[in-house]
Amino acid sequence: CSLVGSEMCIETAEKRAISYQSPEELPRNTLQALLDGPENEQLHTPVPTGTRILAIRTAGALCTVVLSEEFSACDTDRETAELAVHSVAATLCALNEIEQVQLQLPDGEDLTYCSIAEPLSPDRTWDN
Repeated sequence: CSLVGSEMCIETAEKRAISYQSPEELPRNTLQALLDGPENEQLHTPVPTGTRILAIRTAGALCTVVLSEEFSACDTDRETAELAVHSVAATLCALNEIEQVQLQLPDGEDLTYCSIAEPLSPDRTWDN
């Protein structure tokens, strides 16, 4: 699983310090660091290039994120889709107050190879 502000590259994560002015900014800033890609040029982010955060809100332990349509470019096969979805969810769930992540696309569509229809929580099977 990824850690706070980290980028996953198959089995490699990049740790980052995330700056924020208020606690409400931390989820957005953390996710933005993942979307910006790794600082280490030998790594790559599994999240498709051009993906943007359209909306993000936290209510209790649930963080709901609307990602731009570019995110659906990960939906080419099971491994690619799971890596992108799990990277986003695990990065946000690494924050103390977030236990589940609900990903959404602007058109409300689900992904074919890795469903985002229900809230996600990292589990041990994600490391396999």
